[in-house]
Amino acid sequence: MAGEIYESLHIITLVINRRQDIPLIRAKVKMLAGAARCPRLVVTQLSTAASEMARLLWQKYGGGKVDLSVIHSLDKDGRTGMELVFEGRKPFINMDDGSSADSVSADYIYEEFGRLAEVKGARSVLDKVVLSQGMRGMRGMPVRIQCLKWGLGLAWEELQQFEDQIRRELFADTEESYVENLKVKHEEVVKLLREKSARTKELDRVNAELLFLSKSLEEMAEERTMVEMSLRIADRIRNPATVIGGIARLLEAKSAGDEKEEKWLLALKKQAEKLEEAVRDFDSLVTRKKNLFRDEDLIDVVNEALSLCVTLSRKKIRPKVILPDKKVLVQANRRTLTIALLTIFRHAAAATSMGGEVIVKMTSSENRPCITVLYSQAASSEAMRQESLNLTLNLASQIMAEHQGEVNFKGGGGALQSIEICLPLFWHEAGPLPKVVPI
Repeated sequence: MAGEIYESLHIITLVINRRQDIPLIRAKVKMLAGAARCPRLVVTQLSTAASEMARLLWQKYGGGKVDLSVIHSLDKDGRTGMELVFEGRKPFINMDDGSSADSVSADYIYEEFGRLAEVKGARSVLDKVVLSQGMRGMRGMPVRIQCLKWGLGLAWEELQQFEDQIRRELFADTEESYVENLKVKHEEVVKLLREKSARTKELDRVNAELLFLSKSLEEMAEERTMVEMSLRIADRIRNPATVIGGIARLLEAKSAGDEKEEKWLLALKKQAEKLEEAVRDFDSLVTRKKNLFRDEDLIDVVNEALSLCVTLSRKKIRPKVILPDKKVLVQANRRTLTIALLTIFRHAAAATSMGGEVIVKMTSSENRPCITVLYSQAASSEAMRQESLNLTLNLASQIMAEHQGEVNFKGGGGALQSIEICLPLFWHEAGPLPKVVPI
């Protein structure tokens, strides 16, 4: 059980001030385990262990309190359980002679802790009983014992639905001080506010990044429109300018020396040169646009986007990456292409359950490199899933439009989902850029 990660939902805190509190704790634990649909044997094990640990705190550590919580494992199994955290008012080792307890080894402390009859009994029926603090002398922290038992009958989502009902049953005849529970709830609220504040900062950062990206995309779209217009205008001007300039030179060569005629031909030649200059200006815009897209190794871009996706590591997902051994060169704007892949990887990780599987592989379709992201959709709100997917696909599609690529989504109904990005091998696949025709 060491190192296991789980989320916890605090239900109630019970104080241990007198002998009469021990059977009350036993009854409350039994009530909570029953409400969580535990098997009868598990209910008995939990309530008996709780009363024994409460008696240990009352007899040896000046009383204290116990926090009752339901927990949910973040591993693939998603099992639920109960956590009982006992906290006394005295440390585990009390040096009556006033000497320091710093020299006492941790092994000795754990060995002494394990010899307690109450601990032996609890360990025989629970999955985890550990001394988490209180291992120093009189000036040390009070004893704190963590007990854990897996095997609740209700799933995590069902427990959250019945939370209010369970609380009402537990508080119906509670005689302990409500101050402890209010204090714990206050700490939970403060914790939630801190988490919300952290998430708000992260959202602000992501929004700023999206705004900057949106501006970049608008500029790229505007420039692309200008380039397309430039190409059309240049194509319409280039041939007439060439014909006019050529005819003007031909007439100039055949001129009989008429001063007035030469003046008209010179004017015609200058206007033809102005048209040729305009064509060169339009062509320079196309060249500048093309320079934004350079030869990039698609494999490097995929690896960079994966390294930037913190959602994968936060959800303990180690993506299975299947990439070719050789370089795959494409014409791309590295920054925007990385962002497109990053948004897709983030969506796949967010939609996958904790510790789930995400597959990233590169294939080819009609001699075009394709990146396919496969993931299993976890159970969550359909509206939130669709909203996240729409945002991801819209953003990625805008970037792929600038790369003359496309984004496709396949999946549904809880089956394996996939998002596929296909890129062209060459910029402007329809043909080479028109060259300047010399006059």
